Amino acid sequence: MAIKRSIALQLYTLRERAQKDFLAVLKDVAAIGYAGVETAGLHGMIPEELKKVLDDLGLKICSAHVPLPTSENANQLLDMAHALDCKMLVSGFGPNEFKTLDAIKSAAERFAAAAELIRPHGLELGYHNHYWEFDLTEGRYGFNWFFEMCTNVFSELDVYWACNF
Repeated sequence: MAIKRSIALQLYTLRERAQKDFLAVLKDVAAIGYAGVETAGLHGMIPEELKKVLDDLGLKICSAHVPLPTSENANQLLDMAHALDCKMLVSGFGPNEFKTLDAIKSAAERFAAAAELIRPHGLELGYHNHYWEFDLTEGRYGFNWFFEMCTNVFSELDVYWACNF
């Protein structure tokens, strides 16, 4: 017997079209048969409005790609996540945070602190990689260093970048 799996689409993939007609993108994603989406911005919608549209289309939010939670933006991110019934936030860093082992350590500390900031509110934090996490730093991939130092987050492995390093 085959196992049926739910598949969600990372809406960043359709970001240019979403900027022009977000509702049409969501309708098409649902019509194709996706079970859910990861948001990459709300494209002018308020979270409650987006939640209703997604519910009407039968789409779930698997996660939301957001800026790294900090004490300055945490309340806004938490309010958005709760309104969308989203339990997982995802963020990432640029290449400078993976240039040296000290930079990776600093990035891991910031990410771990962000995860702890949202954890009491029932949310998890994930890291979305790019190609630079697979550069070698002191003989190991920055990706490996980061997750060894930052054990309280999950990996949203972008297989495109993981396969093309």
